[in-house]
Amino acid sequence: MRSNGRGGLHMTVRLSRRATCLLTVSGLAMGAGAQGLSPCAGPQFAGSFFATGPTPYTIVSGDLNGDGAPDLVVPNANTDQVAVMMGNSDGSFGPAAHYTVGDRPYAVAFGDLNGDGDPDIAVANNLHNTMTVLLNNGDGTFSAGGTSAVGARPWAMSLADLDGDSDLDAVIANNTGDNVSILMNDGSGTFAAAVDYPAADAPWGVAVADLDHDSDMDIVVACRGGQSACVLLNNGGGTFAPAVSYDPGDQPVCVAIGDLNGDTHADLALGCPTTNTIRILPGAGDGTFGAATTFASGNWPRAIALMDADGDSDLDMGVANWLGNNASVFANDGAGNFTLTDQLDAGSGCIGITASDIDQDADPDLVACLYNEGGVVPLMNRGAGDFVGASTYDVGSNPDAVVMVDLNNDGNDDIAVANLSSNTISVLFGNGGGTFDPAVNFASGTGPSNLVAADVNNDDYLDLVVTDYLNGVSVLMNNQDATLAAPVAYAVQNAPSAVAAGDLNNDGFVDLAVSNYLSDSVSILFNDGDGTFSGLVNRPAGDGPQDVAIFDIDQDTDLDIVVANLIDDTISVIANNGDGTFAAKVDYPAADGPNSIAYADFDADMDVDIVVSSQLDQTVRVLRNNGFGTFNAPVAYPAGPSPYDAKLLDIDRDGDEDIVVALLGADAAAVILNEGLGTFAPPMMHRTGNSPIALALGSFDGKERPGMVVANVDSGDITVLPNICTVEVVCRPDLNGDGSLDFFDVQEFLNLFDNGDPQADFNADGVIDFFDVQRFLSAFSDGCP
Repeated sequence: MRSNGRGGLHMTVRLSRRATCLLTVSGLAMGAGAQGLSPCAGPQFAGSFFATGPTPYTIVSGDLNGDGAPDLVVPNANTDQVAVMMGNSDGSFGPAAHYTVGDRPYAVAFGDLNGDGDPDIAVANNLHNTMTVLLNNGDGTFSAGGTSAVGARPWAMSLADLDGDSDLDAVIANNTGDNVSILMNDGSGTFAAAVDYPAADAPWGVAVADLDHDSDMDIVVACRGGQSACVLLNNGGGTFAPAVSYDPGDQPVCVAIGDLNGDTHADLALGCPTTNTIRILPGAGDGTFGAATTFASGNWPRAIALMDADGDSDLDMGVANWLGNNASVFANDGAGNFTLTDQLDAGSGCIGITASDIDQDADPDLVACLYNEGGVVPLMNRGAGDFVGASTYDVGSNPDAVVMVDLNNDGNDDIAVANLSSNTISVLFGNGGGTFDPAVNFASGTGPSNLVAADVNNDDYLDLVVTDYLNGVSVLMNNQDATLAAPVAYAVQNAPSAVAAGDLNNDGFVDLAVSNYLSDSVSILFNDGDGTFSGLVNRPAGDGPQDVAIFDIDQDTDLDIVVANLIDDTISVIANNGDGTFAAKVDYPAADGPNSIAYADFDADMDVDIVVSSQLDQTVRVLRNNGFGTFNAPVAYPAGPSPYDAKLLDIDRDGDEDIVVALLGADAAAVILNEGLGTFAPPMMHRTGNSPIALALGSFDGKERPGMVVANVDSGDITVLPNICTVEVVCRPDLNGDGSLDFFDVQEFLNLFDNGDPQADFNADGVIDFFDVQRFLSAFSDGCP
């Protein structure tokens, strides 16, 4: 992934701080790279997913524990619970805490109900015909409050001070009662008996605002059966005038209130799923409304959130589309005219949406809840209303492997996918802005199951090498015109499962290593110098070799071969003798069903370590290199159900290599961040398609930070997950700030180190020591943008 070689600076310096330690700095690169980006906390990619429990029905957000970060409250309809999830200020959320309420909680709202300054929770229970109160203990945990009877089948609710006594009262829309229940708060969180006001047929949504500028809170009800918006004006003491219906048509199910056209009057936005439209009713300022205007939404608009997404002081709109499984973002032109700016993949059953600045960057984000998936998905605003989400592209049947490289030399990363059942390679050319052209399919051999990109004929264009599970390995030469030549097949042994490329005999040409699953071997094919291969050599591997990698294990400058053996739970290390011949394999215990192998220096000791995915025990295993090309016992870190393909890259740009793994059994990819010196954080889940089996990382949207593409074997598509980090790009090792890396930066680091300056704490562990020297040298060597 890094383009620079070594060389250019050789010196010996003495560190006087804490030790008389001689440090030899040699072979440091001076060119461009990616290491210099500022670290980024929280989710790294679009599509992050946080479990709530089954059947979340709606979502609200706000600060429940007083830490300044928005938290989430979600009712889980079929478990009779609400889930409370604390925000981490970085776009992520802690695990859900569940609180039992009434039967079939459909709606939730929160605010300070007992006057202690802490927001409490109120829940409308659809089958129980009640409202349950949960009182905040002051720290974002909750205790049971009271329960109050409401009307028949409560469907939506809101909290507001209806009678002007500074206490929050409750408004509940009752679906089969065809009315709204008003419950007055006595100030202690205890509510008086409900008073019901008729509405139209089948209320689904409710919102509260001052519609007539009299400082009293009025009520609007979206009545699906009555095909109307019912307005109940407050008489001034918490009693309400009879409902007045406005007929937007098309069975509205949700309503949001705000000044949408800049005239200071409250307007209405209603979601109408029978026509897949949003209808805007402009307010006159006296509690009456004008004729509706309409614009198209997604499929079955179920919830609306209003926010100023682009910082122009106009209210924009986010819409949850229940059957579309997505969220629509509409920009307001200031006059109440809305334009679709984003249609973001959210997930199955996108039933609710809330707007809040969950990453504390001053831009409101969206969070959608997914009824069918039991979780929430943040949809991050990268600034100025630039929301980013996952996208899906169709490829061939049963995509089994994927790479992301620049195939047409236009400077943009492209995607190549091996389609196991359709015997094709799908190529999607990148446009440079995070989007890709539709797939172009090229014939491959039979059963393409793995592939690698490499310039096998030294023409400066990347070619593709594919394992054909029934036949051998095929090379598809790049024609240099955005097409691939017909595959040229080479026989290997039985059931080739993976292929890796590298110069194994130091002749300047790329050779191949192929793992053969049923032969328990590795086939080595040497390049003849023109992109053809001969001189097949077969070497023993372990039982069931599933993946293969080529890299220098022992720092002798020769590329070695490492194989992950699925059946006997080992890796086989096959050391290069330096002339293209190989020593006998050495096996190391690795994992419980290792599927893939990847490598990087995890602990900044300049030795290449190994990670393998461990399918059967839902972990990834890290094997640290002891510095002599041998490996210590594996250390397991949780990953998720059926981890399959693992890749390594410094995702959060803190100088440490992180792990990303496709979870075949979870329809997700897990990001496992390196916490420094080779220890890893719990996995952070990101939604994918069905049965993700392979992934690739690369910079495809014109940003310096990497995105992810995932091959979904059962849905015949790929999921593209852009990077969502917005932290400013800087060059950490450019300590003198002159825009280049040179001797003066090394000198500056040594001065900082010697003086104990916090800037020298490159691994951010609070201690200035030799590990910071290692980290600085690693960052310096990798370069900066």
